[in-house]
Amino acid sequence: MVRITAVPAIALLLVLASSPHSAPGSEAEGTIVEYLHRYHELPDGDVAARLELARWCEARSLHHQRAEVLIEVLAIEPNHNQAYRQLLDADARRFYPVDRDWAGRIQGLIDGFRLHHGPHFTLLTDVDASSAEELLGVLEGVYAAFYREASAIGLRPMPPRGRLVVVFFRQYADYRQYLSRFEGIDSAWVGGHYSWRSNRAAFFHDRDNPALRNVRQQIDQADADIAELRRQMAQLPQDQTAARITIQERLRRLTAQHAQWTAALDELTQLTTAARTRHEATHQLLFNSGLQRRGQEYPFWLSEGLAMLFEAADAQGRAGPTHINRYRLMTYRKAAQAGTLLPLIELLSAKVPADADPTQAAARYAQAWVLTAFLWNRRPDQFRRYLDDLTQRQTPDRDVAVFRGHFGDDLAGLGAEMAAFVERMSDNDQSR
Repeated sequence: MVRITAVPAIALLLVLASSPHSAPGSEAEGTIVEYLHRYHELPDGDVAARLELARWCEARSLHHQRAEVLIEVLAIEPNHNQAYRQLLDADARRFYPVDRDWAGRIQGLIDGFRLHHGPHFTLLTDVDASSAEELLGVLEGVYAAFYREASAIGLRPMPPRGRLVVVFFRQYADYRQYLSRFEGIDSAWVGGHYSWRSNRAAFFHDRDNPALRNVRQQIDQADADIAELRRQMAQLPQDQTAARITIQERLRRLTAQHAQWTAALDELTQLTTAARTRHEATHQLLFNSGLQRRGQEYPFWLSEGLAMLFEAADAQGRAGPTHINRYRLMTYRKAAQAGTLLPLIELLSAKVPADADPTQAAARYAQAWVLTAFLWNRRPDQFRRYLDDLTQRQTPDRDVAVFRGHFGDDLAGLGAEMAAFVERMSDNDQSR
């Protein structure tokens, strides 16, 4: 058949020239020209010739071209395990080209926002360059974890066909305005959102989270009190020694308290913003890797559970399904003590409406994380086959039946296993 990703030579050269990682100079241009020649000489449907070209690309650090050739191999021979492993290696090393026209359209979405590019993600944001680079590091970290962990249980996520766009806001109000304008969403508790329609993920820095308003107000009040004490100090005559000592002591205590509050807020919001980043990026990866289909409805527990598997990270920033999500675990145990957990049969078809009580919504999310973590870590083969089957089904009304078909009809017994799985988790452990 006709070559799957055949691209006119001049078009490919223009795309390559737009990449910040394309090597400069005539030598690099000569290598690309030779690649194009070799590529267009490939016989239709010839796997061996494509694998040979992929090796040629690897030797010359043409990682993007190598990945595209290996994708063709898998289109011809989908079960070629060696080609898939090589594809993941090439994809991890490549830097997706940045098309200038495309980048201009993305940057034009929001006035005053700038673009920042990582190997696989493009970030549109109003934060400073240092913060943008830090966020890109989190995004690229979860990208690597997603492909590593999914392939480890036998799933076959494919690389995205282009750059993944993330919109990150410094201010919560601007994020809400974006959701209303571009996604038609008006819900105060939606802290992050991936849209399969626009294929963009959007969220905000947790320092501006309304839930932390009281803490920020305390810090602002401390700022004002410190400024007032300094004004009083400046106006005191030098001979007012006792009064000056009193103000100095109050300033010392208040300044120390202010520094403690600020440091605690910074540490907390850095962790929670990173968790939200990994959550929304995982949604984006699921729908761009073929593990889920854009436009297809999935059970709440599964979609959100999969995203929550990658929220938690260890001290080195490594995330994945084997790490204990302490926030979700704590929330789950609180709901268990309160007797508000859903029976498994109800959880399988449960939804969380936009106007849901925040405490109830948090409990449902936590229960979804537990179920997904249990299946991923204790029933990986069944879970893999279930995911494949669910993606193939045509209507969501059979979701519970599909679940029973893979995990059995004894949902009470499965729920007991899940409860035992949670019971063995320790609050001090980082992984299972």
